[in-house]
Amino acid sequence: MDPLLFYREATIVATEGLPALYRLTHTAHPPLLQGLVALAFGLVGRSPAAYTAVGVACFAVGALMVNAVVSRCYSSRAAFAATLLLYSCPLVLVNAFYPTHETVLLAVVASALYFFAADRFVPFRWSLIPLVFLKQTALVALASFFAARLLDRLRRGAGRRRLADDVADFLPAVAAGLAWAVFLRALGGSEWRGDLLGQAAGGSTYAYLGERLLHLGVFNAFLRRNLENALIYNWQWSITLSALALTLGTAARRREPPSPGAFRCATFLAIFSPSYALLVLSIPTWTIPRYGIPLLLGPYVALGVAAARIGNRGRFAALVTVLWAVSWVANLSSLDPVTARHGALEIYGQRLYDVPEENAGADRLTYNLQFLDAVASQNALVAAALRSGADGLVTDCAALKLDEKLAAIALHPEYYPYPAARPLFCAGPEGLGDPGVAQRLTGRVLYVGRDDRSRLQALVDGLGASISIVGDSPS
Repeated sequence: MDPLLFYREATIVATEGLPALYRLTHTAHPPLLQGLVALAFGLVGRSPAAYTAVGVACFAVGALMVNAVVSRCYSSRAAFAATLLLYSCPLVLVNAFYPTHETVLLAVVASALYFFAADRFVPFRWSLIPLVFLKQTALVALASFFAARLLDRLRRGAGRRRLADDVADFLPAVAAGLAWAVFLRALGGSEWRGDLLGQAAGGSTYAYLGERLLHLGVFNAFLRRNLENALIYNWQWSITLSALALTLGTAARRREPPSPGAFRCATFLAIFSPSYALLVLSIPTWTIPRYGIPLLLGPYVALGVAAARIGNRGRFAALVTVLWAVSWVANLSSLDPVTARHGALEIYGQRLYDVPEENAGADRLTYNLQFLDAVASQNALVAAALRSGADGLVTDCAALKLDEKLAAIALHPEYYPYPAARPLFCAGPEGLGDPGVAQRLTGRVLYVGRDDRSRLQALVDGLGASISIVGDSPS
């Protein structure tokens, strides 16, 4: 559902300007993500392909910068292992096919970390600015860089740079953030969607969020579920345990002190990873798998660095190959016994883990490439309904929020590249006995499912509804 909303928001920015985004939608996130997509729309035209290209570009930039920073700070072998495994991770890979805040944040953090580790002050200053225009939670990364800069100063001493110079590295980002806050307030916008957090109207969302975290504690059920999504579910436990075991097992082998770049990299990750987990993943809102993507940078860099300390090339290659193979098993199937204990759900021919969580919704299924196959099947179903001239669709409307997607397109057809002049109404087979539902399903209705079409036709005929049910291919 989120990609559909992001598509509309980017279209508004591209066609009506930035102020219209906050006037016509409920978004409260800063506009960097929508702006990137709007830029792509301006360059190559509005299309799903241009939208997907932004996600793929962020994926590529992130991979290049992770490889660059680990190679500079540690070794090319460590960089190869960390980059290959991180960007084969199902959570990262499935979210590369449409732009999300978390994949962009991963790329921005990796870029800023490269300049920070290399002590390239000027590009480092400017690389921090995207953090304030991406998402409110990205400010954790900005604060982590500041803390890491101060610790690095303690390590190296004052040297030629004054404390004021170190602080000045962060002034452009702070100034940009203040300017954004003033601009948003002038538009009458909110700094966050407080209603999603359970906040009543009025007051500061940041203050309300702080109160909720103090009441619930950061070690709450939201943190637990988000950590499970990022570090345990769908074979991620194999990566987490490997990183931990290798780091502990090879720690004694390192004799020489770390290089300045390695110290900066390790210091930032040691601050950012727990800070992001405790301050972001504990927020009492949705628990969606992609929220943990930025957290993955630390474990995968640690895994790559520890694996590179294995002196035997054959053992190193064998380890990376096995972990890479496990990643692709996780990408293409849902066979992890640790996750499967929660049950399974079949959607459009794909058997997916069904983790019961009221705060996740259908987005809990976006954890591997099977989700993309399910989405493709759903898109084909809607396309078939439109081609058939149907006015309605009888299927599992709750699957991947199909009913919500159709309603969103019907409400704002001008923002989507679909023939939505004739909106589709969706109903489940069990709803055909409801006169209210049957009244909305007029004309030709495409049915896709396992039930007997003739029985459904008799059901609506008994209500006196003017409905002709066509199509009976199994889903």
